[in-house]
Amino acid sequence: MIKKLKQINKKYLLLVFFFLCIFRKNIIYFIGNINELTSKKGTINQVELTLLKEENEQLKRELEQVSNLLPYAKYHYSLTRLNYKENYSTTKIHIQGGQDKDYKEGQAIINEFGLVGIIEKVGKEESSATLLTGLSNFSVRINNAYGTITGYQDGVFIIENISNYDEVHLNDEVYTSSLGNIKENLFIGSVSEIEGQTIEKKIKMKSKVDFKEIHYLYVVGDV
Repeated sequence: MIKKLKQINKKYLLLVFFFLCIFRKNIIYFIGNINELTSKKGTINQVELTLLKEENEQLKRELEQVSNLLPYAKYHYSLTRLNYKENYSTTKIHIQGGQDKDYKEGQAIINEFGLVGIIEKVGKEESSATLLTGLSNFSVRINNAYGTITGYQDGVFIIENISNYDEVHLNDEVYTSSLGNIKENLFIGSVSEIEGQTIEKKIKMKSKVDFKEIHYLYVVGDV
């Protein structure tokens, strides 16, 4: 019985050796492919990790800029990003996040350069918004004066309803006011031109936001 087992084992060993000799190239090629794929996967993971770190650092810098930009408005900011712009409109956008992030209609959207727009409709995981360039009758504050954004033309916003007696100067900063429906003291832009009229001033304001290039954004929450 023992001799038979030894003979069977020898046969199996000879068969294994025979197959190894025949398919040695395929086996070596297969092992090589595994090593190569493992190596490539490690490289890809490393690249992805590096990109994620860089993106994280960029977001930290932007959030720091947002905080520095809004010294009087210490709100909570929820990070989001642009999903897409509506083809038929230059003022309508869609952002990531909705009911899943407790976003609400009327919340302001900003980036590191100032006010970008207002959320107008909230879905489950996406919200639609109107850019500042598409808003009118929007209450603002310049120093102690309160006015209204009445339009946008040729890259500047028009602010009206400010008395000639109000102190407003070139380069004064413009903020959201307490008279509006959104959070106050959010930076919007700066006065670029003042036209004196009989009773009121007509003011032109420029925003630092590039409304054609919008990527990462922040939804303004509560304090």
